[in-house]
Amino acid sequence: MAQNFDLAQTGQELQERIDQVFPNRDNIAAEGERAQGAEQELEAAKATREELQEETARAQAAEQALHDYTDAETTRATTKEADLQAQINAIVSKDATVSLAASPSTIFVGTATDIALTATTNTDATAIAIKRGTDTLATGSGKTLSHTDAAVTLDAPGSQAYSADFTISGLHRSTNKSVTAVYPIFYGAQADFDAESLTQYATPTTAVARAYTVQLDSTRRKFYLRVPKQGVAQVKSVVIGSGSEASPVSGGIVAALSDENYNVWASDDGFTGDGPQVFTVS
Repeated sequence: MAQNFDLAQTGQELQERIDQVFPNRDNIAAEGERAQGAEQELEAAKATREELQEETARAQAAEQALHDYTDAETTRATTKEADLQAQINAIVSKDATVSLAASPSTIFVGTATDIALTATTNTDATAIAIKRGTDTLATGSGKTLSHTDAAVTLDAPGSQAYSADFTISGLHRSTNKSVTAVYPIFYGAQADFDAESLTQYATPTTAVARAYTVQLDSTRRKFYLRVPKQGVAQVKSVVIGSGSEASPVSGGIVAALSDENYNVWASDDGFTGDGPQVFTVS
């Protein structure tokens, strides 16, 4: 019994000494468990962070893809809208009528004449310009622009070019008009040709074809036409009278009476009768 008591006592003493050396061993075990749990939580947190990073990357990629798609669609829509507008503008501009009127359109050589110019379109133009050659005479907008080119003088037969430029729906249209300068036409009935005593046709014209009324009498039996060589159509035929009483007049250009600026057309025969008579030229 004494030996067992000693063993028990010895075991107890040993336990006491262990307790003294490792007074916190239960706490250490608990701390170890907590550390292990914390480590597990840290690993889980790392995994969660990686998942979040991956999700963030996917979200950013999706956002960039959406942005790129939106930009592409916006560009396509803008281009389509621009193309459509261009087509509309082209149709509007193509269907637009533009014109330039000049009055008078024919003037006498050497005579200062005011030219009334009117540019017109059937739709609103954002800009209209009337020009003489390369010189801009007037600018405006809308459907009509008018301008008077004052004291226009051409010293020789020829033409003065005018133009009108229109901006319609962003596109450009233009049209031209020329004013022609001619020498006057002279006509009359005479016994012998006298350029100074012929009657001047009052209106500047490029057409010799018309009816001319002259006074026939005992001394004036031949019909004369003094026609400018430049800018005026020449005589093809002449008839005297009208309707069923009209009859052809023979004649032609008399070279000896013509000069560098004029041809002189004269009838071959003298006419009988006195009073006014109508000669129709074509």
